[in-house]
Amino acid sequence: MLPATVRRIGTLVVMDEIFYYSRKVGMSLSLFVHTFPIVKHVTEVKLILGPGHYEEPSWPADGAHSFVAALNEKLPKLECVRMKAHLGDPAFRAAVYVPRRVTLPVGTDV
Repeated sequence: MLPATVRRIGTLVVMDEIFYYSRKVGMSLSLFVHTFPIVKHVTEVKLILGPGHYEEPSWPADGAHSFVAALNEKLPKLECVRMKAHLGDPAFRAAVYVPRRVTLPVGTDV
C-alpha cells in the first residue's frame, strides 16, 4: 500500500509492453481493471497506453469506457492525467483520439 503522502504515481503502462532498464513492463487492460488497487489519495497519474498487450492483443470494443471507469474507481481523487499513447494500430488510433490541449474534468464521459 502507498503512504498517504503520495499524490502522484506513474508511469503505468497499459495495453503495451516497453523495455525499461532491460526489463519488459506493461499490463493488459483486464489485469489493470481486475487487480490494480484502489488508491484514494492519489491526484495525478502518468500513463502510457498502447495498441495491445501479448495477453490481450487488441482493445475490446468497450475498452476505452472500461479503462476510464476503472481509473475513476481505482483513483477516485484523480485530478490530472498525463498520457502518452503509442498509436500503431489505426483502430486504436480512432478509439483513443482526443484533440491536443483538451482538458476534461475527471469523470467526464467522452
